[in-house]
Amino acid sequence: MSVQVSSPLPQLLAPEHRLQPDELLTLRCDDSGPIAVITVGGDLDIFTSHLLTELADGVLSDRRPLIMVLDLAALRFFGAEGISALLHVRASAAALGTHLVLRSPSPMTRTVLAITAMLDTFDITAGAGWPRAGSGRGHPYPATGA
Repeated sequence: MSVQVSSPLPQLLAPEHRLQPDELLTLRCDDSGPIAVITVGGDLDIFTSHLLTELADGVLSDRRPLIMVLDLAALRFFGAEGISALLHVRASAAALGTHLVLRSPSPMTRTVLAITAMLDTFDITAGAGWPRAGSGRGHPYPATGA
């Protein structure tokens, strides 16, 4: 499943500064097994963060995975609404007994989480090898701060 978003306010930007729809936010979901992986790319901000929370809530309620992984390696921009979105997904997952893992946060994402003292709030893993959707392998609680 992929979701692409266009800017809600394109008229405010000069044509040379407008982003193409696939440059704003891309969400890809693989929920084929006990591990659901949502890959997030582009900008997670006030205009796009609701799309992540809606997708995650849908996967959680429909599939009830044991582990939900948010792969954040391809995020270019991560603002305050991104933090709110991650906290929302974390609370939704916890309410259903699903463990949330942030995989490979981009440098900007890691910096924002560090500045806001949120790094210890999430389980974070640096490698793309664990966990993989549908694999069911690996330790369900990876080391944080990788």
